Parts: sequence; C-alpha cells; structure tokens
Amino acid sequence: MYLSKRKNGYYFIEFVDPVSGRVRRKSTYSKRKQEAIMFLKNFDGEVDPPDDQPQKSLADFAGEYSDFVKKTFSKKYLSSVELSFRKLIESVGNLQLAEITVRDSQRFLTETHQRAKRGAELYYRTLKAAFNRAIEWGYISSNPFLKCRLPRVYKSYPVFLTKKEFNLIPDSTDNQLYRDIFSLGFYSGMRLGEMVNMRWSWVDFEGGFITVLGDQHFISKGKKDRKIPMSAIVREIFERRLANSSNYNSQDYIFMRIPGIKLTEDYVSRKFKKAVKKANLSNKIHFHTLRHSFASNLVQNGVDLYVVKELLGHEDIRTTQVYSHLQTDNLFKAVKLLDTVSKI
Repeated sequence: MYLSKRKNGYYFIEFVDPVSGRVRRKSTYSKRKQEAIMFLKNFDGEVDPPDDQPQKSLADFAGEYSDFVKKTFSKKYLSSVELSFRKLIESVGNLQLAEITVRDSQRFLTETHQRAKRGAELYYRTLKAAFNRAIEWGYISSNPFLKCRLPRVYKSYPVFLTKKEFNLIPDSTDNQLYRDIFSLGFYSGMRLGEMVNMRWSWVDFEGGFITVLGDQHFISKGKKDRKIPMSAIVREIFERRLANSSNYNSQDYIFMRIPGIKLTEDYVSRKFKKAVKKANLSNKIHFHTLRHSFASNLVQNGVDLYVVKELLGHEDIRTTQVYSHLQTDNLFKAVKLLDTVSKI
C-alpha cells in the first residue's frame, strides 16, 4: 500500500484488494502530502466507487470510443481500434475499466508479442491512446498501458522515392486531381488524412505557408496545428486548384471528387496504388511513402533532423531519427573538419 500523485495534484492510495487480488485505488481528497499521509495511516481498506467517476465496462467503452474514432479518423484506424479491444477483452474479460491493472495490460501485450510482434505493437499504441482518452472522459484516473514495455523489434528503414522515381507515378494517370494530390504529398510531407481534410483556409498565399488546422470534424495525428512553407511546386498546385474551382469559399475542401464531396483516404490510396502498378514500381510503395520521401530527400540534402521533425509534425525527435542513416555525407563532412582543425 503506497501513496501516488495524480496529474491534477491530488494524492491517492494504491493497494491490493485482499478479496479480488486486484490493484485498487482510493483518493485522499488532498493535495497536501502530510494530509495524504495521515489519510493513509487511518485508511481501513474500504473503497467506495467515487461519485465523480462513472463505472464503464471495457466493452461499453470500446463501443463509445469506436464511435468517436469513426467521426475523426480513417476506416483503417477504426479497424485497428476494434481489433485491439476485441483481443484485450478475449484476454482479460469484460472488466470495468478501473479494474484493469498494469499487470493485466503487460500480460496481454507479452503473450501477444510471443505470437505476433507487430500485432503487439499495434495493440500497445492503439490501447494506450484509447485509455488516455478514457482519463479525459473521467472513466479512470490512470492509464495501465503507460507503464507497459515491449521487447525491441527490428525495424527496417522506410522505403522512399527519388524525384525521378516519383515522377513516374503522376505520369501514370491523366486525372489532374490525382496528379495534384500525389505531388502535394511528395513536396509537402503532409499526411494523407490531412490532405483530404484540407480547406482553403489552411493556405496563406501571401505568407507562403500552409497551416494544418484541426476542427470538430478533423484532428491531425499530432493533435496540434503546424505550419509548412510552400515550395514553388506546391504553390503552383494550389493556384491550379483555385483556378479550377467555382464559387470560392475558405471553408471548401481543396480536393473534391465533385463539388461538396471531398476525397477519402481509402479512395486516394487505391488510385495511388493503381498508378504505382502502372508505373512498374515496387508494390512496397504506399501513399505514406511520399511522406517518407519528403523527409528522406530533405535529410540527404543536409537539412537538420530537428527541422524535419517540425515540418513533419512529429512529437518526439526519436520518431524522426529513423532518417538519420541518410546523413552519411554530413557525417563525412563533420569528420573532415578535424583535418582543418589539426592544421591550425
């Protein structure tokens, strides 16, 4: 039995229930450590469900969270969420959210990892995000997946395209709409979900940049706004789209199949794969490869990883470091500086 502190500053007691054998929590209702210690000394082990924290079963929360994801994320991510919850319920049962412990979560991930390493990674990322949302919604006070760890898995370097290789893809379709969105992916590094939800209000022709904005209908993966400077090619794409649009409105989507109907991620992905196949390129190339190509080409041309991180909207520089192996020329230049120093 010991004291812990929540993000809101209140202390709580964490202990093992002698009846169920599960880890339970009890708020001390105080932010002062001395008062919390006194509460701990007088605590008799009885826990009543907190009035401000509604009870929610795993299955009920899975349904509610899936409805939330359905409105803001892709069908592919929704499938990942539904699969992750289904596998978790099969492992631990339909417990109340507050009853799921770090031990339960770690056992589920470890057993999954022994069978399917990639599956364990998917469940870990998806469920960690879901349980963070459960905290925001007031169903639980802590996330049992935050303290879980997975064995390291070998990760291959991402596939990327040179400019010459990329040009084969838009050249494989006569549809200017697809040519434009393919080119925007390669020259801006934007995610496909961002592009299909992109409105004219995101584009500042005078300032020369794009601002990725979230709203009630769309939340970017990084969950924050970011600015991307427009290259000459990207500006040309927007100017062409604007010239072909009628009744301009700042809230209109930039990429629409027909007026009022925006493109979907799945639809664009299928068109892209069709163009890749027609260009006789590797079937390992997906739309997300354009984002990898944007980053890879920048790094190869000497752009600092921290700058690439900001352009891609990564939360952590460790995510961007997957491109660090492309800095070979920069490393050679750095070492050659030692020759200059030694002659001084």
